[in-house]
Amino acid sequence: KKLNDAIQWTWRPSSGVILGSAEEVVFQAPADPGTVTVRRIADDSGFHGGAANEPPKRLPDLTLDVFRVRLNAAGDYIVPGSGENRVRYILEPSPVEAVEMQVFDKDLDKVRTVRGWPTANDPDTGYAEGLWDGKTDEGLALTEARAPYTYRLVVRKGDAACRLRIPDRKLEEWDFVYRISDRGRTSGGTSTGASGVDAKTVVPTLVKTVVQVKGGKAEQVPVYRLEEEAPSADDKRVKVKLMRGFGDDDTFLLYTSPTAPEEIGYEMKVESSKGGALDQAGNEWDMDPSATGVQRKLTWKFVLNAQGELTRFQEEIPP
Repeated sequence: KKLNDAIQWTWRPSSGVILGSAEEVVFQAPADPGTVTVRRIADDSGFHGGAANEPPKRLPDLTLDVFRVRLNAAGDYIVPGSGENRVRYILEPSPVEAVEMQVFDKDLDKVRTVRGWPTANDPDTGYAEGLWDGKTDEGLALTEARAPYTYRLVVRKGDAACRLRIPDRKLEEWDFVYRISDRGRTSGGTSTGASGVDAKTVVPTLVKTVVQVKGGKAEQVPVYRLEEEAPSADDKRVKVKLMRGFGDDDTFLLYTSPTAPEEIGYEMKVESSKGGALDQAGNEWDMDPSATGVQRKLTWKFVLNAQGELTRFQEEIPP
């Protein structure tokens, strides 16, 4: 048997560029999405002079769908525990068959894969939107120590896939502390004065604190760490640090909110039962001494900025 001559392939796309070929053909798609037809021609290379010289043969054309994904908006900060961490993307053309997002930490270790995102642009907005909870595949909260994170959108259609890299997604953790002070009250036209807060009465069973992040579950704080302050002899105040447990690192973390495409804020409710947060004279903590009676409930609504400041702060004290 004689050795057949080597085959020379010619690839001619209707648009785009063939960059090279070996075991696989490398095709640079055109900038605009659409359909590309690739003409294939097999020819005798003429490398072996003694081999039969066959005429060029045109093989069936290949038809390729060229598609892409573009970023519309993504949160610059990740908020673990919120189901409203958003990525908005534009599919061209729409629809496709599958969209997933992969999340990598600063060392480029993959920590999460989110599947099942929308495969078509919303006709009203012109983009698709994916939501996720800021957690790992194991259900653990992402951490500041492994930030910044990188998103990679993977869009699939048939046997083809295109990818979009979204780097520098930040995450910042904050402890939360609030202060209980003895502001005194007026009784029968006479001020009772301030005698200082009794720290022994500030415990989670008597002073209940519930925190809920937008798009997440309400979580009651199980442990406090208290620190007494004494701006004057009779006005001891208590700083209440929210804790999940008793370890040094077991703090109750809140997170910097993304500035776009939507902020993720917090709602914190504090409720004092009778006997909770008493002053040294046995008076109950009145959250609004200017109002009649004793107010034992309040709600704070706020957003945390990158400096750890509470912005868009609202305080509500029901009558």
